[in-house]
Amino acid sequence: MNNSNKTVSHIVNRIKINLANLYPDNEIQSFIYLIFEYLLNYTKIDIHINSNKTISRRTEKRIDEIINDLKKYKPVQYIFGKSEFYGLHFRVSPDVLIPRQETEELVDWIIKDARGNKSKILDIGTGCGCIAVALAKVMAHSVIDAMDASAKAIKLAKYNALMNEVAVNFTLYDIMKNDMEKISTDYDIIASNPPYIRESEKSALPKNVLNYEPRESLFVPDDDPLIFYRVIAEFGVHALKGGGRVYFEVNEALANEVVEELARHDYKKIEIKKDIAGKDRMVKAYKTG
Repeated sequence: MNNSNKTVSHIVNRIKINLANLYPDNEIQSFIYLIFEYLLNYTKIDIHINSNKTISRRTEKRIDEIINDLKKYKPVQYIFGKSEFYGLHFRVSPDVLIPRQETEELVDWIIKDARGNKSKILDIGTGCGCIAVALAKVMAHSVIDAMDASAKAIKLAKYNALMNEVAVNFTLYDIMKNDMEKISTDYDIIASNPPYIRESEKSALPKNVLNYEPRESLFVPDDDPLIFYRVIAEFGVHALKGGGRVYFEVNEALANEVVEELARHDYKKIEIKKDIAGKDRMVKAYKTG
């Protein structure tokens, strides 16, 4: 690499050339905005205004590192260690899934159903805490609990709650192994975005997901793809109030099977909800009694 410092315009062109055959043009442009915002606190307008400004060698080197990560399809959220969800900022790492729009839609469904009522809510498999923190931010008078089997996830979720100035009670708890009887029994709502991608579906995933996001948060065995839904449904029978609700994000190919699983546990008024793309991605059900 030439030792002379480069201008903003030169670096923008370098990013475009290096990523041209790997990403769509609009995504490359988004990367450019994110890179300059992250490293130099530049707005989109600043990039144009300062097009002839010289970039330090240190910044140039960091940009080259980011380009190399993007060429390996590393998610930009992991490169910068941050993501947005429901209008809030979150710190993320490869220890947790990157928050997605489908999960925002699940949160929105819960909030709209609650109609501002005070609720006691449990988020199972909280990851970076996006569901719990978003609910706590909007439903400020509610009690929000959250659990995860990963100590690293809990640590990150606690940071995100603090950063977003909300109160969430986080617990290190593996619902697949721990004693369910030790958990509270008076929840109005249980929410979960559990692992739901079958092992046989791996080949359909993009490289940025398959190679970087935590596998234990993504995949379930083909011979028992509803394992988490079954366990959480059983847990909900114990932990929900009569008339309490469970909300799931689901694999679009398994939505009907999730409904059948909930019906086997005597849940009623089970509803499938489509996401903005028209796919069956959410399920809600009521505990009897």
